[in-house]
Parts: sequence; structure tokens; C-alpha cells
Amino acid sequence: MGQVDVSVIMPAYNAEKTIGRAIRSVIMQTMKSFELIIINDGSIDDTLKIVEEFEDSRIKLINQKNGGPLAAIRKGVNNAKGKYIAFIDADDEFHEDFLKITYNEAELKNADIAVCGFYSCINNQVIENSLTDNTFCYTKSDIDQYLIYDFLASRKLQGVRWNKLYKKSLIDISLQNISKDFNYGEDVAMVLVTFLEATKIVVLNESLYYYYDTTASLQKRMRQIDSCMVASKEMYNAIEGILLKYNKESAVKDLAYNFLTEFLMYLSIVDQSNITYIEKKKYILRELYDIKTSKILNQVEKKNWKRSIILFFVRNLKNVFCILLAVRSMKYLGILKYK
Repeated sequence: MGQVDVSVIMPAYNAEKTIGRAIRSVIMQTMKSFELIIINDGSIDDTLKIVEEFEDSRIKLINQKNGGPLAAIRKGVNNAKGKYIAFIDADDEFHEDFLKITYNEAELKNADIAVCGFYSCINNQVIENSLTDNTFCYTKSDIDQYLIYDFLASRKLQGVRWNKLYKKSLIDISLQNISKDFNYGEDVAMVLVTFLEATKIVVLNESLYYYYDTTASLQKRMRQIDSCMVASKEMYNAIEGILLKYNKESAVKDLAYNFLTEFLMYLSIVDQSNITYIEKKKYILRELYDIKTSKILNQVEKKNWKRSIILFFVRNLKNVFCILLAVRSMKYLGILKYK
């Protein structure tokens, strides 16, 4: 296959139950000038067999030993021929016009990145996550002044790779800036660099991606308790390094708030678990008294009354029962929201 407009990259690991649906959503795109690069990342189920059943010259299959999401992404990008790069996870779907609309808007607006809304599909419910009522652009000055806050603190643009179309040159630079392959927060680090390198970003009012929350079960989340905060701190360190490299020291406070939302998610996972109260206490106190966690949380600014309430409970409550009660109350009142 010669030059194409878009290279779609799909990392796949043990995705036999969903990858057929994901592939069909790509090959049925109304835009035809694309290639689909599937990186089979050491799957031990029937993922490879299912991919090989598709007879479409636009599909390029690459097999490799299991190396994790970022290693698979690197492999895909290195083999991509498109002017633009799009990503899709093997358990998700594109809207049929995903490529056409994002590509046309990027070209029309002369933008380096196009960002769209998406649908969350959780427990047979479909919830639209619209980013804006009207399509608009971030110029370079907007990116410097507002975008990092919108991305890291308010999460307005979502810290995921898959609801965006990127100039390939930005992805190349992004991956060069991530020296370590880590398996949590790689999207945030990768997307942040593309934003910092971009001269214009168009944000669309359409929702064009279907995200299936296959990790929503409590059992799967519980297995993350021992590792999620360690991974969150590794992600913080990596992204802090990127911000400092780009002379964005002031944005570290926004990054700290991003970490706070990760910490609150951790508290919620522990709260919802079926472990004993004693075990919950162990996990929560371990993080409350962790030096790195405390240092990061102390950098969070009290920008509004909701954040002030959250910070009060996190910084002042050491009684686990009161903390769990506060988390439940804040979620019930809508004060505590995170994705």
C-alpha cells in the first residue's frame, strides 16, 4: 500500500471477544484513504486467528512479543505511512464518520490535532461525553495559556489517545520524549507532548468514538489496589519531567490536581471493595502518610469551593471512617467527579 491519509493503529492483547467488532468499525469507515495497523502484542487467545480472517488490503498485521501498550504503539507508528495518526483500542469502535470528519476538520482548519467527543458504553448504557456545543480551535497562544489546565486539571480534553487525530510528526516527537515504556498514564504523557508541540488544535462538537468500559467490574479494579498509586506516582514523575522540559513549571500545580483525582479514585475503589475495614484502613493510611503522595497533594491550589472542600478532607482527616464517609458524601452531592 502506498501513501495514505490516515494510519489507524490498534494495539491488541487477548482481545478475541471484541477485536472483530473493532476491525469492522474501521474498515467500514466512509473515508477510504487509510491503513489499519494491528499490533498483536503477544496474545495467547484467538486474537491472531480472528485478525487473519479479515481479507482487506488496508490491514497490516504485526506480531510481536508482549511488551505492553506503549511498545505496541511505537511499533505501529514506526510502520505508519499516513500523514495523520489515529488510535483505536481493540475493545472499542469508531463511528462510521470518525476518520472523515476529523480529517476534514483538521485539513480545513489547518490544525495539527482534531479532538472529538465520545460515547461511554458501560453495563449496557450509552452515555455521550460531548466536549463542546460548538466546534472551536485552540491557537498557539491559547495552547500556552489555557490548554494545559483544560487537559490536566479540568480534564476537558480527556487524557486518552483514542478520541483524537494527530499529525504523524507530532506523534513521532511525542514518543521521542517518552524514554521509558510504562503501562499506566502513557496516554496522558503522549498526548500532552503533542498538545505542547501543536500550533492549532480543533475541538469538534461531534461524538465519534465508542469507548467500552471493560474494566468496570469491581473484581478487576480490586486487583489494581496494590499497584495503582505506585503507577500514578510514576506517571506524575514522567509528566512533571515533560512540563519542566517545555518550561511549563506553573502547570505542575495542574498536574498535582490531576494526581488528586487519581488519589480520590483510589479511595473510591478501596471504599467499594469487599475487603475488611481493617484492610481498607491499611491501604488508605499507607497513602495518606506516604511522603511522595503528601508532597504532591500539598501543591494543589484551592481554586474553587469544591476543590477547597476536597482538599480539606484529604489533608486534615486521618480517621479512615471519616474519610470514607466524606468520599461517599462528596460523590452523592456531586462535589466529587472524575473519570
